[in-house]
Amino acid sequence: MNQNSWITPGIITSCKHKRELYKVLQNNNNNNATLASYYRDYSKILSMVIRKAKIIEHDKLILNSHNKVKTTWGIINKEYGRNKKRMKHKFLMLKVEKLLINKLLLKLLMSILLLSQKMLKDKLKIIL
Repeated sequence: MNQNSWITPGIITSCKHKRELYKVLQNNNNNNATLASYYRDYSKILSMVIRKAKIIEHDKLILNSHNKVKTTWGIINKEYGRNKKRMKHKFLMLKVEKLLINKLLLKLLMSILLLSQKMLKDKLKIIL
């Protein structure tokens, strides 16, 4: 399942055009009421197009799926961003585990160095 397979070249072009309209609207300091009205209408239409594109893509995924329940829950979790949170949580846990391992290795290395230093002093005392 591609993350953004519903995005079409037309949606990309429309989003760029919306961004340009927004910049023009910001430069005019809201003096042009017709431009502001056009921007609001354009944004609403673009939102409806995006929503419909997602619905069509999700319907296609469910229809072509062998396990419809699993696919449906995968779509629901993707839309609510649950997959990303778990991945982020796992990544943070791996980082914490790596830090703990590095800390243990550092303690072990320090113990070895202190022990070897003590042994070296003992040998020097015997020699002298």
